[in-house]
Amino acid sequence: MQADRPVPLLFLLLSLPLASFAEESEPAPEAEPEEPTLHQVETGALRVEVEVKARFGPGESYPIAVDPGAWSSLPVLSTLRHGQAVREGDPLVTLDLEELEKAVADLRFQADSAKLQFDALTLEIQELKQTLPIREAELDKNHEQALADYRYFQEVQVPLMKESNQFSLERSLNQLAYEEEELEQLRKMYEADELTEETEEIILRRQEDTVKIFRFYLRNAETSSERFTETSLPRMLQDRQRSIELKEIAYQKQKALLGGRLELREIELAKAKLSLDRTTKELLLLQKDLEDLRNIVAPIDGFVFFGQWVEGRLENAATLSKKVKPAGKLTPREIFMTVVAADGPLFLSGSVKEEDLLYLSTKTPGRARLTADPQVSFPVTLSGIEDTRQLDGQFAITLEHELLEIDRPLIGLQAEITLLPVDLEETLVLAEEAIHQEWKDGRYQDYVWLQQTSAPLEPEEGAPSQAAAPTTEEDPPEATPTLRKTFIKTGARSQGQVQILSGLAEGDTVSPTGPQDA
Repeated sequence: MQADRPVPLLFLLLSLPLASFAEESEPAPEAEPEEPTLHQVETGALRVEVEVKARFGPGESYPIAVDPGAWSSLPVLSTLRHGQAVREGDPLVTLDLEELEKAVADLRFQADSAKLQFDALTLEIQELKQTLPIREAELDKNHEQALADYRYFQEVQVPLMKESNQFSLERSLNQLAYEEEELEQLRKMYEADELTEETEEIILRRQEDTVKIFRFYLRNAETSSERFTETSLPRMLQDRQRSIELKEIAYQKQKALLGGRLELREIELAKAKLSLDRTTKELLLLQKDLEDLRNIVAPIDGFVFFGQWVEGRLENAATLSKKVKPAGKLTPREIFMTVVAADGPLFLSGSVKEEDLLYLSTKTPGRARLTADPQVSFPVTLSGIEDTRQLDGQFAITLEHELLEIDRPLIGLQAEITLLPVDLEETLVLAEEAIHQEWKDGRYQDYVWLQQTSAPLEPEEGAPSQAAAPTTEEDPPEATPTLRKTFIKTGARSQGQVQILSGLAEGDTVSPTGPQDA
């Protein structure tokens, strides 16, 4: 049994019908170019409409925010309901001010203490200015006296003490010599009598005792003199020298302290004044904050709304409603509430696209319908257009309305508005596709290809005719249409139609393409 063998590719190709290779697609016939659609200038109506969605907002409203000068903690105790009616002077929100009251009390004590310190330093400086010259003179006098005393000690007292010491020793020597001489004389006198009486013995014994005493005095005087010369006087001189040196140091110190004491007190006074001013300023700010935060009241009769009115709607109303409630906290300088005048006017606000600004101006009329009740229709007039583009690229507008009172509050309601900046019953119009632009004389200008019809030229006498077929009196030659570039002035545009202000007349025929495009 033979194995399966692959079928040759050439065999498969040869097995295909030859007709499949013989058939060739014939080229499609070329389509004849279509004639461009001509447009005619006609008299008709032209209406430009600008659709706007707007909301009713208050014409007289007062945003409410707290702007404390120093305090920042603003917890809420109680507030009013969203949309609640208020009278002028009614409280709008009550804050928990216990911590602020404590801070004011503490600052008041600090301010009183700072004032007392400032006053004490002021009096001390006044006293220093009066007593400082006296104290300096007294210090100088004491210093001079100390120097004079030291000089006196060295020049007078020390020599005198030395002389006194020597004199005392000499006197003891002399007295002992006198007493010994007297004892010697008594003995000689009594020995000559060869008989000594009892009285004489007593006198001799006394004199001997006296000699003993003066000998003791002499030894004491010699010891004292030696002690004075070798120890006491040097110590005394050293002590006086140290004393005068210490007094000199103390004098210089006191001199410097007296000179800088007034300056130091003046610096302390300046610091005390700065501290007093800061404390007083902070106290005044907190006292004003306390007064203002106690009196967050309605400025007019009206209605209370959480948030801020911007272009007919309340911004951040849901977020702020959570802050303006018990246990919530206000943020300084954030508008958390708006009071709308009870009998104030209402206005409509919205925004338009940039391309709509071409036709809009103040006093542009229009018609509005309430989104909540389309049966309510009323006229409106454009009253203002902002010059600055908004973040969304559009331009804010305001509108006046003539809506009478209805059985529902209007604030915040939306209205669908149709503005009619152009409403012409009869004007020349042309299809927009037939109008072109060209840069000319420094600006873009509109132009059209105006179709004109002219009769064929008669052949010159003797020249052969170029006509394809002979003409007869019953069959006159056909006119030949031509296109001429014509500049025009246009006006409003709406729904593919353009107002023709000049350059064309009713019934003119215009081609959307020029001869170069044919």
